[in-house]
Amino acid sequence: MPLIVSSDKGIDVVVRSSFSSELELQKFIDENPDCFKGFHDEDDPLLVIKREYQVPSGAIDALAISRLGDVYIIETKLYRNQDKRYVVAQVLDYGAAMWWKYSDQGSIFDAFSEDERIEVISKISDFFSLDEIQLDQLISNIDDNVSSSNIRFMILMDELPEDLKNMIYFLNANSRFEIHGVSLEYYEINEMRIIKPTIFGNDVKKEFASGTTRSRKWDESSFFGEISLKLKDSDAALLTELYKYVSGSADTINWGRGKDIGSFNPIFTKISDRTLLSVYTDGSISVNFGHLGYNESVLKLRDLIEEFGVWEVPEINSAKYPWVYVEKLEGKMDGFIRIIESIISSES
Repeated sequence: MPLIVSSDKGIDVVVRSSFSSELELQKFIDENPDCFKGFHDEDDPLLVIKREYQVPSGAIDALAISRLGDVYIIETKLYRNQDKRYVVAQVLDYGAAMWWKYSDQGSIFDAFSEDERIEVISKISDFFSLDEIQLDQLISNIDDNVSSSNIRFMILMDELPEDLKNMIYFLNANSRFEIHGVSLEYYEINEMRIIKPTIFGNDVKKEFASGTTRSRKWDESSFFGEISLKLKDSDAALLTELYKYVSGSADTINWGRGKDIGSFNPIFTKISDRTLLSVYTDGSISVNFGHLGYNESVLKLRDLIEEFGVWEVPEINSAKYPWVYVEKLEGKMDGFIRIIESIISSES
């Protein structure tokens, strides 16, 4: 079905196009991590750390991780390719091979040369804005997930066949496997590309009883119960102050699905239709510049936060999500809230 684009110059009918090759599809997901929003903890992007990652049974098209250390095996296919019928077996085969190789010892990073390892570790640290301790914890989480077979799978195509969607829903509902099907519809108009991602299979309620909890749905009660146990009283009080403000002012609050770390993620539509902040039970707060866009309100926000001096504001074309621990906001939380409020009020 075509898209209709309306502008001051009239109406344009945008006809659906297609990726020329699986290589082009792989390149797109590598360069556009925000297309993975909503697969795990809704407000963290995934980072592709390696394309054509070798395991004993073959080459994984793309290997990706989340900020929490979730591991994703991604297989790309074009609808016109005949071997798409076997793609579920293919990703499971790759997962089994990875688990078998690293279940007892070693790390998925062992597959990199020394120079590659240094480069990819630096890429992970920069992308998720991690210090050394957090980086070590993330790598440990990745290795733990692989050794315990907590590997997630993603089948990404320009169009998903109905029988493949049915298989994904069936497996997600009746097994420990977590498989996401992603359709990337591709349109072109003039020199602009329009990509419409649609996710299948992530809304299936698990009925299969497993011994491992791979994610949980956090809420207000579980979040503040967790920080009362894990954080200093002064830090918990600061997060409570911030939550009281956003719960009364934000248009929406999304709750995270991290297995061990919870989060709340407010959306202020007068600033952006994406989450402005991610506030975690470990006491960290990220300002999500990486997906906010560059409208006038966001640009004002960038200037005010840079002047505020707590977060390091990334370059304007950088997909980064800078964070600080809440203790950095001791005596400054009122000022931070006033920044948000000033942007909202100016757009009223």
